[in-house]
Amino acid sequence: MRFLRFRIVRIFRRLLIRKTLSCTLGLGVQSLMNKKRFQKFLDRDRSCFHCGDTGETLVPQHRSNRGMGGGGDDLPSNIIVLCSWANFALESDPEFALLGRDYGWKLSKWEDPTKEAVFDLFRGVWVFLDNDFGRWDTHNLK
Repeated sequence: MRFLRFRIVRIFRRLLIRKTLSCTLGLGVQSLMNKKRFQKFLDRDRSCFHCGDTGETLVPQHRSNRGMGGGGDDLPSNIIVLCSWANFALESDPEFALLGRDYGWKLSKWEDPTKEAVFDLFRGVWVFLDNDFGRWDTHNLK
């Protein structure tokens, strides 16, 4: 029974990672975010914004979802790195989604990702992201 549960969890994680790695291009054509591009997000964020995980479960999270009318879906300022658990909770748990809004992990369609700070809960700092894979802590902006 324990082996079966472990196997189901592994299959679920694979499906979740595949789902979250798929990004929509401007013409509605599905493409898979390649490893080289995802590595740029990993280099910028270094770990999960929620728990600090640096392992295999890291996935890209759109701050302004395609379904929410967000423009520039795949711009670097619109994508942060979360672990698959936090990504799943952000999309399925209303209380966690409210927390994500408070921390800038989720944005409304009228909010500009380059002008909205994101809270790195693990490091305890607010950061701004730009579209050149830059990241600035708010305490360094004086």
